[in-house]
Amino acid sequence: MAVQSLLEGLKGWHSHNSQGQLLFHGLIVLNVRKLLLISRLNFSLFSFHPLFLVWPSGALENSLTPPLCGSPSNIGALLSSVCEVQWEAEFFTLQDNNNKLVAALREANANVEQWKQQLAAYQEETEALRQRVAELETQRGHNSSSDIRKETCPALEELEQLVKAKDEVSSCIPGVSAAPLGQKRQNTELERRLHLAEQSLSETLSEREKMYQEVSKLAEIMDMKIFELSELRQDLAKLVESN
Repeated sequence: MAVQSLLEGLKGWHSHNSQGQLLFHGLIVLNVRKLLLISRLNFSLFSFHPLFLVWPSGALENSLTPPLCGSPSNIGALLSSVCEVQWEAEFFTLQDNNNKLVAALREANANVEQWKQQLAAYQEETEALRQRVAELETQRGHNSSSDIRKETCPALEELEQLVKAKDEVSSCIPGVSAAPLGQKRQNTELERRLHLAEQSLSETLSEREKMYQEVSKLAEIMDMKIFELSELRQDLAKLVESN
């Protein structure tokens, strides 16, 4: 009831003072909101308070009615207070935004330092991979297919000549059903040497294939690292441009 009487008194005062009608509108709304909030929080206390029970009718209206509201000095003071409140609110808003920007800038600087360390680690790893690939390429050059053929061809040619000689000897003795003991031993030795040569050639080719696969794998890893480095550089460039 007190708030309603206050509102009615404010409306009456507002209608009788047309000169300050627009100037005090914002201030009146703020005061009414404050009084409504106080009345809601302390309704039970005010309803049983003795002073509230004997409060004379119209006293609250008269106590809150500003004196000399139409004078230029009061109008200027109230306008100044309203402007100060607005400026203070804008100041706190700008201060909050400034704090957020400072925090974002610090976080960005920390991310830049972390990315720089990661970039240095990637560069070291890439350099190590390049050295490893160079070593494998050098080793592969020493063990090329031409060298393998040069090493294995003489042994194979010798074995082929021995086999041809054996066939010639066998053809020169058509009536013999079984070769002498020495010829059998020679044939066995030739077969053993031929088997060893084939096994050595197979192992060499297998090692070469394995080395080629390892070089290919390292090349793929290097391509991935180079791609990651390019992405990291682009991110750093964007971050520098944004700052």
